[in-house]
Amino acid sequence: MPLIQISSHSKFSLNEFFIKIIYQCQRSLGSFIKRNLILDNQVNRDLEEGNQLWFEAVSR
Repeated sequence: MPLIQISSHSKFSLNEFFIKIIYQCQRSLGSFIKRNLILDNQVNRDLEEGNQLWFEAVSR
């Protein structure tokens, strides 16, 4: 399943498209960091919270 799926029926702005791409890249990077580094629970929570806050901010 693709990370971002766009159909001809989708109504979206180019801005939303790039926001989704950047958000997915951030999530992928976060997953890579978690898999390859030993992080304590606080750092994991901070990564998740940072991703969520960023997405909410740019989605407005």
